[in-house]
Amino acid sequence: MLISIKHLGLKRWFYNEDSSGLTPHLVPIIDDILARLNVAEDVTAMNLPRWNLHPKRGVKRVLECESYWKLDNYFSL
Repeated sequence: MLISIKHLGLKRWFYNEDSSGLTPHLVPIIDDILARLNVAEDVTAMNLPRWNLHPKRGVKRVLECESYWKLDNYFSL
């Protein structure tokens, strides 16, 4: 499911497990989100209460790690 990653820090973490460029206390949460995004087949697989998945515009969805830190995702429907 994960096709591309634009954020350089997320890309480094996903491919090389290099956490530079990421907030240290969020790395375990980000790791969980990226792992689940990688195997998710549709948007409902990401709808867990702790991530507060909500729609933005179009097919864009937002996952919240903390109130100020969010991952924007595009899902093909």
